[in-house]
Amino acid sequence: MNTDPIVRLRRKIQAMETQPPLAPWRQVALHAIGGLEMVGFAENLDVLLVVSSNGRGLFDCLTGMKVARDYGDDSSWYSWEKLSALGIDLLGNQPVHLAGLYGGGLIKMTQDGWSLESIAPTWPDYRVILCPPSASIYENHSSCVQVEQDYEIRAFGFSETGRSFVIALNHSLYIYSRE
Repeated sequence: MNTDPIVRLRRKIQAMETQPPLAPWRQVALHAIGGLEMVGFAENLDVLLVVSSNGRGLFDCLTGMKVARDYGDDSSWYSWEKLSALGIDLLGNQPVHLAGLYGGGLIKMTQDGWSLESIAPTWPDYRVILCPPSASIYENHSSCVQVEQDYEIRAFGFSETGRSFVIALNHSLYIYSRE
């Protein structure tokens, strides 16, 4: 048996199966979104702006509900230089920073220590791992759970409030929240 800690960790991660998140987290929605390109949370809200090849959508991440949709093909609302888009509906024209196909990033740790980590033990097969406070896939990993596994993870992360997180694939949006 190989005693190399890197090899042991790789094997453990490869053996993980996707499962529901740890309490107090719960999946509140799964939306099929063809051509999903980028996502971003509104500042200090659990509201997510989704940019796809067919326009913009707005989601309440505490309930999982879609609250608005813009099918316009005019992309004047998008800023390539800032990786941001203007919001719709209740966000008015507030700019929202995005993460996904063209770069950017979402918050990976909440203020109370929950974290989301990504690892590809057999690239390009990525896994998103949810870890409670004081745990990591590299240390104390027995309490972490794999919440997603896919080849096309566009973005994942928490809202600024720490009450919701999302995982965006090229075709789907998973939304999780907690009280």
